[in-house]
Amino acid sequence: MAQNISNESNQFVEDKWKLALDAAGDGMWDLNMQTGEISFSDKWHEIFGYDFSDVSTWDGWAAKIHPDDKGRYEHKVEDVISGELPSYSIEQRFLCKDGTYKWILSRGVIISRTADGKPLRAIGTHHDINDQKLAEAALKASRDIFASTFDHSGIGIALIGPDAKWLDVNNVVCHMTGYTKEELQSLTHYDVTHPDDREIDRGLIDQMLDKDIYTYTIEKRYVTKQKKIVIGLLTVSLVWNSDNTPKFFISQVIDITKKKELENEIKMKNAELQSAKVNLLHKVSLLEELSDNIANNLTVPAANIKAISEALQASHGGDKPAVIKALNKTLKQEEAVELIHENSETIINTLSAIMESAKIKHKEK
Repeated sequence: MAQNISNESNQFVEDKWKLALDAAGDGMWDLNMQTGEISFSDKWHEIFGYDFSDVSTWDGWAAKIHPDDKGRYEHKVEDVISGELPSYSIEQRFLCKDGTYKWILSRGVIISRTADGKPLRAIGTHHDINDQKLAEAALKASRDIFASTFDHSGIGIALIGPDAKWLDVNNVVCHMTGYTKEELQSLTHYDVTHPDDREIDRGLIDQMLDKDIYTYTIEKRYVTKQKKIVIGLLTVSLVWNSDNTPKFFISQVIDITKKKELENEIKMKNAELQSAKVNLLHKVSLLEELSDNIANNLTVPAANIKAISEALQASHGGDKPAVIKALNKTLKQEEAVELIHENSETIINTLSAIMESAKIKHKEK
């Protein structure tokens, strides 16, 4: 009678914890290690979709473990059977009835042995961790993509803490600044920023921390380890923690030093061309003025010479204009010769001045 009460009490306790495990979402299994017969809780069948008659032996159950996980499982079980481990806990994939594999956390323990120490009964649980493992895999893939992008990007990428310390940098940033990753991690980003650019950078960061802005892009000068100036096109964004505290800044920087040098060189060339244009226009103006002077200095004497020569010709007859005939009557021959001489001198002097000026310009070139 006492034995029956004890058995009923044990069964009651066992039923209670089976119900508790089911309520917690764990599927329970109970294995007779002498016969190989195995039974499962209702929750277990719900997790994997099998009917009660689909899996009834240990071998049938073990056959549904993913081939890549089976070796680890068998090793763990052997350690428990031998007594090296009191129990086992392992993550593995298990074949569901619909043909898909589901990640589970499998736990097991031997609760009774024969008189000679052979395992008699084992119990355990299967906890569905499939969603967790899929999330972990997706997170790992995302991290791998980020790491690959970070390390192999053609532009500089850095993670900077709210205290302005370099947390991580890629090789482009190291090459750009001349510092190793370890050297940068002992500095702040202000330590490699040109003194004249620190305030504007600090002001923009403060605006991001206050959430007035969420990103910014500026041209910024860096001072390398070799004390050279490097110009970078910097874009910064801020990642926040779940508690709304700043986690780290993501800085992306492109070395535009050569581009800026080329722009400055183009500006200088344009300035030189503009100056040359102004000088050329000035010289053209001077030439126009000189042309007018030359025209005046040559036209009047030449006209005088022509008039006098025609007056002299009028003395020999012919049909000449009245003004020429009048000039011939008032102009003596000696006076005409003198006027021709004076006007000729004016023409010669003007031409000599032009030729002399041309010689000087040629020597200057």
